[in-house]
Formats: sequence, C-alpha cells, structure tokens
Amino acid sequence: MIKTQREKLCVITMDVEPDWTGYARGCPQYEGVKALRKFVSLLESIQGTCTFFVCASAAQHLLAALDDKASSYEIASHGLNHTPLTRIPPNEVGLEIKASGRIIEETFKVKPVGFRCPMGMSSRFVIKTLATLQYVYDSTFLPSIYHLSRFRNIGNDPHRFPTLPFKIRFQESSLSIIEIPISVSTRFRIPAGSYWMQLIGTRLSALLYESLFWPTPLVMYTHSWTITDIPRCEGVPILVDKVGYPNRGEKEFKLLSQFLKHLKRTGFKFVKARELAEQWNVPLNVVEADEIW
Repeated sequence: MIKTQREKLCVITMDVEPDWTGYARGCPQYEGVKALRKFVSLLESIQGTCTFFVCASAAQHLLAALDDKASSYEIASHGLNHTPLTRIPPNEVGLEIKASGRIIEETFKVKPVGFRCPMGMSSRFVIKTLATLQYVYDSTFLPSIYHLSRFRNIGNDPHRFPTLPFKIRFQESSLSIIEIPISVSTRFRIPAGSYWMQLIGTRLSALLYESLFWPTPLVMYTHSWTITDIPRCEGVPILVDKVGYPNRGEKEFKLLSQFLKHLKRTGFKFVKARELAEQWNVPLNVVEADEIW
C-alpha cells in the first residue's frame, strides 16, 4: 500500500518495442530487448521495479531477458507490433488490443491491466475502447506541446491538462479509466524520460525532476532500444538517428543509471504503475472526456 501523499514515489516505465520504433528495415528488430539484462541488474542494484509496456511481438524476447524474474515486474501492453492505433480502421482497434493482451497473458501468465499506445498516438475512441475492455489504466498522456500533437482533436496547450494521475469518465456510457501521465516539468513541460536526459544531461534532469515534480509521483519512461548500442539500419530517418538520439546507447544508459541512483539516494520509493493506479491513497480528479476532446 502506498501510504501517504507525501511519499516520494517514482514509477519507472519502459516501452519494449522493435528497435528504432519499427523504422528499421532488413536488420534484426529486437536487439535492444535482448540486451535488457543490464537494465534489470541496474534495477536490482537500487532495489527498484519497473512497468514494462511490451509489444506482443517482443513478449518472448522480454521473457527471455527477465529470465525467472518476470514476476518482480509489471507487464503491461504496448499493442501488437507498435503500429499506431489511430492509423488502423476503428473496427480493428478493439481486436488489436485484445490480441496483444491475449499474447502477453499467454507469455507471462498474467493479464495486463495497463496500456500505453504505440508511438504515443491516441484518441478519444482508443481510450474509450480501453475502458470498454476493462483496462484499469492508460499511461499514454504526455502533456507537452510536442506530444499533444499525437493525440487527435485535443488542442495544443499542455498547461490545461492534468499532470497528476486522474480519472477519465465517459458520461454517455458510464465508463471510466485512470490516466497516469508521464511527468513533465512545471514551466517548460520537459518530459521525464531518458530521451531528454541524453539531450540535457543528468545534473539538469535531477534539478528539474527533484525540485519541480515533488510531491507529485515521478512517472518516467525509457525505451528498450535506446539504452543499447545497436547499429543504424536502412530506413531509419536521419532526424531520428543523428538529431533525436545523438547520445543513445551506452551513453544514455549511463545517464539513466546515474539518475536512478540519485533518486535512490534522495529517498524515492520505486513502485509499479499498477500500484499507483490501485493503491495511491489520494483522491483522483475526475475529468469528463468531453473536457479533453
């Protein structure tokens, strides 16, 4: 049980997906997932845990990487193969979510209760479908200008959206689902992710996250393929390779490691996203879906 609002909480999340988010062609797709043992060792060294949002296509690779330790972590869904749900016909969205959940449950012997949309691309229809399928929470929402563009019909002002976990309610159907947003800094809305650490450095990240997120839960993200040195492959855009991830691989892993150890030293408690959704002893704000879309 998460006891009080004043606990310093951190939810580490990882998107486990094809290398290069699926851009790569003609080369191995899951080298990043296969190299996750060092990340697991890092978690063990800080007595931490993680919520893995895994694509069903990567489930067997993640199971092998976690070995016999899978039960120590939360396994949530990241779709089938990282295809954005907003790019497939509406009548196939529910089928894809069901199929990915079924494969994950068969692989890990546990039914996923959390979801993160591939590529961070979502919509009112997708979130309502998750609620219909009785997912406990979604963790796609990232209230920054760049990422809001990935949500359909949501506007572009990040400051009007909650940064704490909240409940989305659909009045027309009495459905609801908890949304666990990825954390952002208060003023500039810089997301809490290893992607941003490799751009701005560990010290500035620590200053931003420690001073601006407290006492809110720190929900951060990383990717299976960005913390491992993998070769550039055909089809990967220059903007993704050279501009978006100039320090990916071992450099990014080192920055992430330094930051997580800093959080441990400063008294943060590491919890799973499911624990935050089900046990956080703080009343959630209820936001009507019509207020968002």
